[in-house]
Amino acid sequence: MGQPGVERFLFRQMRPVTEAVMDQDGGGPSRPQGRSLVVDFYTSAVLAVSLQGLVIFIKLP
Repeated sequence: MGQPGVERFLFRQMRPVTEAVMDQDGGGPSRPQGRSLVVDFYTSAVLAVSLQGLVIFIKLP
């Protein structure tokens, strides 16, 4: 599995967690389209930071 496959897999795994956190906090847009956009944005941001940390960890001696 290449990097794009790993990113898609992790995104699908992390999105429900992001959605649950948003539900718990009761925040975000009330419209479903806006809510979906916010969940996708935050999931993508967390995924990017996680992957960046993983790359740094792998490159450490």
